[in-house]
Amino acid sequence: MDDRPDTVSRRRGIARALPRRLRRFSRDRRGGASVAFGLASMALLGMAGIAVDSAYLYRLKTQLQIAADAAAFAAVRQLPDQDTARADAITYATRNLPTAEHGATVTDDDVVFGRWETDTRTFTPGGTPTNAVEVRVLRAQANGNPAIPFFFQIFGFDAVDISARSLTSMEAGQPGCILALDPGSTSKALEFSSMDSVELNDCTPVANSTHNEAIKLGSLDRFHAGSLYTAGNYRAGSIGSLNLDQPAQTGQPPVADPYAYLAEPSPGVCDYPGASGSGTLWPGTYCGDIDVSGSVTLNPGTYYVVNGDLEFSSGNVSCNCSAPGAGVTFVLTGSGSSIGTFDFGSINSLSLQAPADPSYDYPGILIYVDRDSPLQESKFSSIDNLTFNGAIYAPTQQLTYSSIDWSSHTDCSLIVGYRIKFNSIDAFGKADNCAEYGTQTFGPGMSSPSLVD
Repeated sequence: MDDRPDTVSRRRGIARALPRRLRRFSRDRRGGASVAFGLASMALLGMAGIAVDSAYLYRLKTQLQIAADAAAFAAVRQLPDQDTARADAITYATRNLPTAEHGATVTDDDVVFGRWETDTRTFTPGGTPTNAVEVRVLRAQANGNPAIPFFFQIFGFDAVDISARSLTSMEAGQPGCILALDPGSTSKALEFSSMDSVELNDCTPVANSTHNEAIKLGSLDRFHAGSLYTAGNYRAGSIGSLNLDQPAQTGQPPVADPYAYLAEPSPGVCDYPGASGSGTLWPGTYCGDIDVSGSVTLNPGTYYVVNGDLEFSSGNVSCNCSAPGAGVTFVLTGSGSSIGTFDFGSINSLSLQAPADPSYDYPGILIYVDRDSPLQESKFSSIDNLTFNGAIYAPTQQLTYSSIDWSSHTDCSLIVGYRIKFNSIDAFGKADNCAEYGTQTFGPGMSSPSLVD
């Protein structure tokens, strides 16, 4: 060790200067901005990365929600056909989220059918009657298609799971009461004309025609209905007042034949060669015309009219149907072009009801025209007091109603024909108490899809 005086002196000088130099260094700000800028840049870069990834994931979440809503809306319109509903859900989800970019976002298991209860706002998967669809849309690692962030990977987030859910129900709307089944591009498939006032305040007229004048409203002082529903469009002519409880639904999917489930007529052997005159009629098979003029009483049961017409004119026509569930059904059947038509005309009072008892051949149905019938006209005309409770079903015929006053006692009047025309009708029947007559109402098409959750 060097202990010479000059060396010792230098060491003591350094020791005395060190505190002074440290204080000077601590007060020195030269180069500090560069350090601060470097640190701030790193923070700003991190914040920018978080902002970019957050915006990307938010946008992706929005895309998934839009796809889920579209899929659920498409699916619920197909109920009760769950197979078609599921296929439509996947199709619409894929349209919004192409597989090439997003992978498989919806599988069969992601489409769940069930029951939505509006009052309690609860959804029961598998609940019946089915009126709702839940669709889940996923970008997830389990599906092999997670979202890949740009900057979050620095913090160990290599993949992010994102999902969206949509629950849509068919909120019951006005029931269908009149349905023209013609699926072509026929104008005036359903027509109302020359009337003072049309009151259909508890039902919706429907036309499956795709024509832009599928439903024609012409020469009416007032028209009031729950809504209008058509695969095409409607045209309102000279109408003093048009009042719809719900907006008209145009360009919609056609409404399926609500009575396609009815068995083909099987009349059996002839019980009667036909009938004429007045008096009392009994159920059975009539091989020929039923052509009655005058007052008639019908006993409850099924009246098969084979290769003949059904005609009632003048007098009063009624049913001896006081027993619970009792009623009458007329079935026009036979061989193709020989199948007849019905004509109820110039009658003072016509009062009939469909059987509600399920032991009858066709409960809920008043008139059933064989589906093999050619396109021909059946009609009601010049009836002062019409009480018809049940369904008129003539899927291949044109139905014409003219100069009729529906009785206030008509609680369930459903009309299904190929084409239908109303002219000079003073009042219409109702469709709000069909369960009493065993008549199945129709119309998922009249319900409206609603996003509920």
